[in-house]
Formats: sequence, C-alpha cells, structure tokens
Amino acid sequence: MHPSAFSLIPAKEEDLEYALDCLVEAFIENYASALGPEKNREQIREECRYYMNPHATSGIRSFLAPARERPPHDIFLAKEADAGRSGCMILGVNTEAGPDVAWVYLLFVEREHRRKGLGKLMLAKTEEWARDHGMKAIMLSVKTHNEAAMALYGSFGLKPCKMWLRKAL
Repeated sequence: MHPSAFSLIPAKEEDLEYALDCLVEAFIENYASALGPEKNREQIREECRYYMNPHATSGIRSFLAPARERPPHDIFLAKEADAGRSGCMILGVNTEAGPDVAWVYLLFVEREHRRKGLGKLMLAKTEEWARDHGMKAIMLSVKTHNEAAMALYGSFGLKPCKMWLRKAL
C-alpha cells in the first residue's frame, strides 16, 4: 500500500480515548516481556488503563488546548482511505530536551497497517510540524529491540544520542 492511501488529521475531543488506547498498546508492546509471564495482555491492558487514565487523559486533553496556553503539542490520527483509524501520533516539546526540540511522545501504527509506509508518512509529518514550530531537532525514545522502528527512524536520520544504564540485582 502506498503512503498516500493514508491521511493524518488533527485529533478532536472524541478521539482522545483512541489515543489513550494507542498509548496502552505501545506500552504493552514495549514492556510486556519485562512484566513477566504471569500477566496476560488483557491484565496488562486493564492495569495500564487504570493507572494511566486519570493522568494520561488529562495530559492528552491538554494537547488539544489552544497553543497560547501551553508549549506546542498536537495529536494526529492516521486514517486509511477506506478503513478506520490506522494509528496515532503525539508530538510536542519536551523542555527537558531543550526549548527547540520536538519530542515524539507516541508514534503508533496498528498492526494490520504496518509495513505499508504509514510510519514514514508520520515521520515526514513530524519533520513538517517541527519546522513549522521553529524546532531545531527531533527526539524520541525507542527500545533497541524494536528493530523495525530502529530501521525506520534510522532511515530518517535519527541517531542515538542518549542511553539508559541498568544493573540487574
């Protein structure tokens, strides 16, 4: 499928629940193996929704507030021409990374729409959004075991710039 079969549109209030679902799915995909085999995906999903909802929904909702009330942040939904929602992207400014650094808080593509060029379209939109808001760089966080995402981000010129360290006890 060609990326032009998809469109990216600004999210509305009624899309926030879907954006939260995308955040939960992304969390599950990245952390389910670390949470142990005793929990199944549904248990993890319910726990994520319980713990994230009071904070994430208000946080996500604030992204829809007028720009003059906050640093630039936006939510975009990906839609396939004849299907429904295909993914979600949350962009903003993470002031800890710098005042002129765009942060990709979420870039999530539904499984059935992966490997169709939607991720590339979303990254192109990220670059456009960042330039439109006067940003000088784009940053995001990704698990290194996510080889498909690492390849996609690398193809757009994103390079590792930070590393987390961990010691198992």
